[in-house]
Amino acid sequence: MAFKIYNYENTLKFHRGALLDAVEKVNIKQKNFDEILIVISTKNMIKTLPISLITGRKTIVYITGFGRLYTDFGFIGRLLFKMIVRIYSKISAVGFIVEHPTDQFILQKFSSVAVFSVNGSGLDSTQFELKTTEKTKKIKFGYLSRFGKSKGSDQILKLAKNLPNNFELYIAGWDIKNSGYSDSFREVSNKKKNIYFIGKLKNRTLVSNFFNDIDCFLAPSKREGGCISIQEAIWHKVPFVTTKVPGCDRLADIFGCPAFELKNFAESILASDLKIENIDKSSWSKKLEPFMSKSVSLEFRSIFNYIADQNKA
Repeated sequence: MAFKIYNYENTLKFHRGALLDAVEKVNIKQKNFDEILIVISTKNMIKTLPISLITGRKTIVYITGFGRLYTDFGFIGRLLFKMIVRIYSKISAVGFIVEHPTDQFILQKFSSVAVFSVNGSGLDSTQFELKTTEKTKKIKFGYLSRFGKSKGSDQILKLAKNLPNNFELYIAGWDIKNSGYSDSFREVSNKKKNIYFIGKLKNRTLVSNFFNDIDCFLAPSKREGGCISIQEAIWHKVPFVTTKVPGCDRLADIFGCPAFELKNFAESILASDLKIENIDKSSWSKKLEPFMSKSVSLEFRSIFNYIADQNKA
């Protein structure tokens, strides 16, 4: 049999290169193990629960940051999340995968099956190019994200409305739901000459150009997995400012960049002397290697080989 991936809903297939590579290589190597479905994201975990309840099929649940159920709906959301994990543990899951040790530690408390951790989803630098751009006197902040409260978009909007003229802010991305944040970002950019709303970046070259053109990347969030956008900033040697939450604080610590509380993110940016020009980036490439697609693929392969050996047909 083989490992099979359920679908890529609520995720980008491009960012799953390490996973796809590992599945292909393990399926070639391993023989005579039960078919195991890999379910990616909290949304798909919820969506496939009824079928798993009925069929009892074997699954690996790959949770890439616990999702908005866990972050946006308070105690009730976290309770439902834990309950779904427990159900999967008893009837279907042969393992869980998360993207950093903090989530692994939390999930182990209410999972009765193994919980594995990988270093994010694996950064693929295809079509990226590191360029040296001419610096100006104004510090250029950049924000690239799916827009939503869980992604700190309200803090970016607050920052944009109060940003002094000696800074610039470039905003790229799209709304998780509807177009409320996009409309607000567009409105403030029309009113202030130092705010630029770019919208969705449609290819990897444009993403690379975005990072090459800014001086500091802003990454507020309620919670992340590997936070691929911060890793993209690191690859481009762009200092970042993020929040003190799982998935972000680890990268801030490894790469020596500031992390603030989410509720005070905008005020902290405005009140702080970030000294981004003093951040030592000389070892960044080396430190980023464990987060690159090739390294993460090896982590996935080790996990899948172990699970296949435990589930021989």
